[in-house]
Amino acid sequence: MDAVGPPKPKVLFEAEPFIPYMREADFDHRLKPVVEDCRSQVGFLPNAYKLYAWRPEIAEALWRLERDIMGDPSSTLDRFLKRKLAAVACAVECNAPGLTLWSRKPAVRGANSEFDAPLAWRYDESDSMVLCENVKVPWEKVFVHDDPLLSRDIYIKTPSHCFGNHQSNVRYWSKMRLLLGLCSKVAHATGADQVPAVRETLGKMAAVEATIAGLVHGQINAWEAWPPGYACFNRRIMYAGLDWCTQNYSSFIDELRTLCGGGVFQMPADISIMEDKQLANEFSTYWQTPQADSLSRMKLFKLAWDMVGSEFAGRHLQYEKFYAGASFIIRNHSYRETDWAEFNCLVDDFMARYDYQRTDARKQMTDVRGQMSEVT
Repeated sequence: MDAVGPPKPKVLFEAEPFIPYMREADFDHRLKPVVEDCRSQVGFLPNAYKLYAWRPEIAEALWRLERDIMGDPSSTLDRFLKRKLAAVACAVECNAPGLTLWSRKPAVRGANSEFDAPLAWRYDESDSMVLCENVKVPWEKVFVHDDPLLSRDIYIKTPSHCFGNHQSNVRYWSKMRLLLGLCSKVAHATGADQVPAVRETLGKMAAVEATIAGLVHGQINAWEAWPPGYACFNRRIMYAGLDWCTQNYSSFIDELRTLCGGGVFQMPADISIMEDKQLANEFSTYWQTPQADSLSRMKLFKLAWDMVGSEFAGRHLQYEKFYAGASFIIRNHSYRETDWAEFNCLVDDFMARYDYQRTDARKQMTDVRGQMSEVT
């Protein structure tokens, strides 16, 4: 059998969206003073904000400041003009005058100790909206300006988007490994692992975890020579993994929630009970089971609750469903990276092997074959 080599690089073509570009001379008169002022200075003044400024692929301050102007329902400006003016990609320092971070309330504020909220205590992330109000950006920090197509292409026509989202697949896989371990430990702690139906569920969840493992390995082993002379993760498998991740996290969490049952509600409010000698003694006596002592059970169920029921858990459930945007966005990426000509060719080649024949033609062919058999 021939060795399997890396796939040949392919060039895909897509129709450019219809975006009518407008000359600066045709801008609305209300915008001309602002544009002229920007042109006369070292930089320009964007009014935009960007969600998820901490994402890995933009960790080095490459922020896409676009679409915000288009999303303002109070604006009466032409929507095509707004799209053109919103096409900005630049680097901005976090302490730049006029830049503010609007953060949500930390999920860990209500926790008294790491024991009571082990995941939120270590891994809570401060989701923030980035608001830029009259922030001066020097031209040398501007990557894209007045070019909506290029503001998108700097991600999808370079390995940037692929590398950033491959990382998200790997991160997701790590989380699934932790979840699978929790399912196993919780089932053992309750004694449910001896039930055949529960073992079947654990086997199904192990298969789910193995699926994302295979998708990650596939992105690496089926790497692409793109751009020429460089190696890139397989984009098509990466987007398939991204779509798979958004569709399966909720069901995995629900399976862990089912295995936990009411055990997560049977634990004391927090670990401070161990500071009281009498309470600690009673807890140790009545919360133990044949499978585990009281403190070990509480530690396990607190961790499980931080994955399925706490505010931190709810944030992650929402995060994994919409990390890369709505599902139709991810599937459009998948559509773009698929070599449809290759799949269409498989169908065409198969159908080329046969065709319709009239009844009399088929009868004539049968008679000829019969005569040839008699001669033989």
